[in-house]
Amino acid sequence: MMLWFGVTALALMLSFGYWQLNQQRDFVFSATNERASAISHEMSVSVTSWALAGDLVGLQEVLLGFRAAQDLQHAFFIDNHGRVLASTHPEEIGLVVSDPLSLNLLASKVHEERVLANQENLIAVAHPVVAGERLVGWLRVEMSRDSANSNIAALTRVWLNFTVISVLLVIAISVVLSRRLTRGLNHLMAIAAQVAQGDRQARAQIRTHDEIGVLAAHLNEMLDTLEQQRHDLLATTVALRESREGFQRLLNTMAEGVYEVDTQGVCLFVNQAFLRMLGYQEASEVVGQRIHELIHHHRADGSDYPSSECKIYRAYVKGEELNVSDEVFWRKDGSALPVEYWSHPIVSKGEIVGAIATFVDITERKRAEDALRESESKMREIVENAPFGAHLYELMVDDRLVFVGANHAADSILGVSNQQFIGKTIEEAFPPLQDTDIPDAYRSVAATGKRYEVEQIAYSEGKIHSVFEVHAFQTGKNRMAAFFSDITERKGHEEQIRNLAFFDALTQLPNRRLLIDRLNQVMAVNKRSGLFAALMFLDLDNFKPLNDLHGHAVGDLLLIEVASRLKRCVREMDTIARFGGDEFVVMLSELDESEAESTQQARAIAEKIRSHLAESYVLAIKREGSADTTVVHHCTASIGVIVFQSNGVAQDELLKRADDTMYEAKELGRNLVHFYGEGAVSNRIDALAEPISGAKSDE
Repeated sequence: MMLWFGVTALALMLSFGYWQLNQQRDFVFSATNERASAISHEMSVSVTSWALAGDLVGLQEVLLGFRAAQDLQHAFFIDNHGRVLASTHPEEIGLVVSDPLSLNLLASKVHEERVLANQENLIAVAHPVVAGERLVGWLRVEMSRDSANSNIAALTRVWLNFTVISVLLVIAISVVLSRRLTRGLNHLMAIAAQVAQGDRQARAQIRTHDEIGVLAAHLNEMLDTLEQQRHDLLATTVALRESREGFQRLLNTMAEGVYEVDTQGVCLFVNQAFLRMLGYQEASEVVGQRIHELIHHHRADGSDYPSSECKIYRAYVKGEELNVSDEVFWRKDGSALPVEYWSHPIVSKGEIVGAIATFVDITERKRAEDALRESESKMREIVENAPFGAHLYELMVDDRLVFVGANHAADSILGVSNQQFIGKTIEEAFPPLQDTDIPDAYRSVAATGKRYEVEQIAYSEGKIHSVFEVHAFQTGKNRMAAFFSDITERKGHEEQIRNLAFFDALTQLPNRRLLIDRLNQVMAVNKRSGLFAALMFLDLDNFKPLNDLHGHAVGDLLLIEVASRLKRCVREMDTIARFGGDEFVVMLSELDESEAESTQQARAIAEKIRSHLAESYVLAIKREGSADTTVVHHCTASIGVIVFQSNGVAQDELLKRADDTMYEAKELGRNLVHFYGEGAVSNRIDALAEPISGAKSDE
């Protein structure tokens, strides 16, 4: 930095000095030229009368009188014939000039002053001596530029001295500034090095108000935020680990194979059914591997299957949900396993982060389909003993689709004798299908051979009691079969997986992930509608004593009751989430276009929640082998509220502000509703609140 300052200053000074010297030189040379012209003119006027009188002595005296003029080197007068009549050098008198400049001067018809030489160290001027219109002769004057050059040299020395002093001064200032700056920067670098080595308590000790002090303050704020985020992340990690363990236990109970991949196709998880069907002993043999190269590298005919063409990957490349039933997976021993698989994209915060695939072994179904194509009679024999249901249809010339048979599994799955439907049209045999597109789809299958797959839902008294997966294909000209199996249990597992991912297992309220997703939706809606929304962060004030005295099972009962009371206090369109432990979040959407009115609405609901949560809790405890008991507990809540609109504030910042506001409510006495940005607690109810007396039992 010092070198840069010095070089810059030197360049600026040199440039300015060089320009200034040129200006001074041009000015001094111009002044010298004017002075030479003036002297020559004055001398020509002075010698005119003497020259006309022919008085050479007087003429010589005039020239000698100018000899003392500054920088005058030579002056002489010549007549029209070139003879020197007078000169400051007397030895030249009487000589005839023969130099080219003088000869050109005598031959010239123009009688006016002219510059004969304009050199670095000399200026020569000739001036005509005229009487009336008659040229008497020429007066030549030669002057040196010694005075001018001496002045320029003095200016150059002054400029050089000034430049050197200025550069030294700039360097000195830069040294002082750089030392001051680097002292603070070195301290910040040392703090950064301590943090990098794991010292989470290291903080900058600079308290100045300059840029370094501001930077140090921001660094400390950043380190404090990172430390808080580390604590939050640790708590979140524990919760996620517990949720994932429950998720894995559920997946391991499924009959379908399940695996998860990231956006690079690397396997992140497999369940036990995956290992069993594909011949692996441990998940470690698969997790961390590129799943396509491991189990999906070739097609059923043995040809190469490039990963760029893999249909499963389209789930996270294009965000598509796929169902494929004509491919194979490859077992560990190299044998092919015909499968039907489903691939679903995994979306987090609006971005696709991977895919999850489920698959089933369709070896038996494939064998049945192949057998059906080879021989209808053999098909009937195989289908009759198949574990899945089969309905057979024939398309008549009048476009009626007639039921012609079924296997025993169809009777078992549907709980009816399908023999009673033989000879009837599909609409007559199964009236609920009349209002669906299934009859027309079946006709298309029988006529064109195009396959058709659908999930068919069976209702009873307005509720779903079964879900069937149906595969329809042509078995001959104008004939078709519909294979179906009951996937109600699998659908139930999928719903359980979704609940584990987005809902709290204890209270069945949305969890943190679903809350953040809905918060994003509310912010997007507010941006379009201009309405305000509100976030309430709740923390129970007297929860820990209940856990300590009666155990976590009783604490869970209290949390379930809190969730129930919260639901009774808000609208269906609002969201209640369990954030963790005894913390809950309530989000009120679509309040009002006015912030003041929205704040009033949020205050009313918050007070309603606070009042309901402050009522006594009567918790019934059932213990195996002993009589049921009841625990009465008094518990209040501290509530922090922030009213917001889509104004560019990130969702994490909104949650943090609501959380901070809740802690302010605790510090101000608990059992309070406190709004973000309020100077004083609003609606304080100390006089109305019951004293917190801890848990008591009427056992």
